[in-house]
Amino acid sequence: MFYLPEQDLLFIHIPRTGGKSFKMFLENYGTNTDIEIFDSHSPVSTACHYLDNPDANYKMSMVRNPYDREVSMEMGISRTISGI
Repeated sequence: MFYLPEQDLLFIHIPRTGGKSFKMFLENYGTNTDIEIFDSHSPVSTACHYLDNPDANYKMSMVRNPYDREVSMEMGISRTISGI
């Protein structure tokens, strides 16, 4: 999960949905501001605790077909186990 202060955008990263690619895109092309990163496993309530007015922030996330996401997770696990 990360926050873009200039855009007042909180991005909630769901694993295996392209969030890292989106973050890299923003770092390289999308913004000139610093990206404040929260622990990737923190609940949204943690980020909202640190933001001044969390209800006023824009929130965004990416979703993925659950079947494709599960296949991607299994492929990642099998690559880790086989050492590829």
